[in-house]
Amino acid sequence: GWDTAVRIVDPRYYGGQKSKLLLALEEMRSLGCSFLVAGRADAKGFHTVAEVDVPADFGKMFRQVPESAFRSDISSTGLRLAGKPPE
Repeated sequence: GWDTAVRIVDPRYYGGQKSKLLLALEEMRSLGCSFLVAGRADAKGFHTVAEVDVPADFGKMFRQVPESAFRSDISSTGLRLAGKPPE
């Protein structure tokens, strides 16, 4: 999802070095990897792949999953409570 895409392109996970990030992305691309990115809702709104700071040469590796394919605004707590019998 969105959170993972943000981490994949964060230099902090590559020793703080953008050059290592770019090398890792290049290796992933050479292996045919791509990422389907589902958005994420939080208190600030709904985040999509368009907000992920993907280096320009690698943008085609990250594709947005349409909201209609997965989005259901209900919390896991809400789902658990919905499955409980009335008290």
